Amino acid sequence: MAIFSRRVLQRILGENALLLMSRQQLENHVHRLNQGDAKDRLATEWEVVILNAFSKRGIVKHEENFGGSSNVDVSFYLEGSNTAELIADIRSVSDEGLHNENPVSEFHRQLTHRLRKRGVKNGGIHIEVASLDRIPKRHTKLKLALPKKGEIGDFINKELSAFFHYIASQPSHPHTIVVDRPHVALKITFDPNARFVFSNYPAYTAAYHVENNPVSGALKVRCHNSKSLASRAHAECSYATVLAACYSLLRIKPSASVFRNWSTASSVRIGPSVLSSRSRQ
Repeated sequence: MAIFSRRVLQRILGENALLLMSRQQLENHVHRLNQGDAKDRLATEWEVVILNAFSKRGIVKHEENFGGSSNVDVSFYLEGSNTAELIADIRSVSDEGLHNENPVSEFHRQLTHRLRKRGVKNGGIHIEVASLDRIPKRHTKLKLALPKKGEIGDFINKELSAFFHYIASQPSHPHTIVVDRPHVALKITFDPNARFVFSNYPAYTAAYHVENNPVSGALKVRCHNSKSLASRAHAECSYATVLAACYSLLRIKPSASVFRNWSTASSVRIGPSVLSSRSRQ
């Protein structure tokens, strides 16, 4: 699900078309919102919205060049000033890499599939997963003690076949297995009276350290680029939390998905009225 509704994006794009964008830039945003993959659509949403939010408090230029090999996403000027008060690149980050490294959902899926193939149609499973390190070291990430995504099938065949056999032979009884290996540590309980698969595990997407997390990594890359640009533009390179400010300036509320599942976004079809408004200028 997209973070912002189609109606909100349509309005913001229309405002951006009149205030701060060339037709080519506008067409690029519209194309990316309509045709891009999920990650690119999400990144484009934030670019469109943040540009619009800054435009409410001053003059904003998009993709301005300060003499380098790349353009900046946002250069912000106060009314009557020729000096940029702020230059910034807009970066969207995702937990997708962390999900791939900690394949809890895939483990759930394969576990349930194998159990149903054994003829067990009722009952639920509770999975408890430990982490490799109770508290991650400074330069490491919290890693769940699960097999790698591509090794889940082999692990189930080798370690859980007997467990599934006991469940299939006595489906009305509870069953529990504990697996304690150097890189895999989990407990699986079958409950004949339960209905769902649920699990307990440490929060591997939480930022346990200031530097070792997706947001910090993305900011380091962008800040390196922006500092070199800032020195040429005689503007100070600084970063601040702009999410709440953007919502306040735009007087809109994000959908619940921004807090629930912000790593994905669905297509938001933008109509031709935005481009036609630009062509009428």
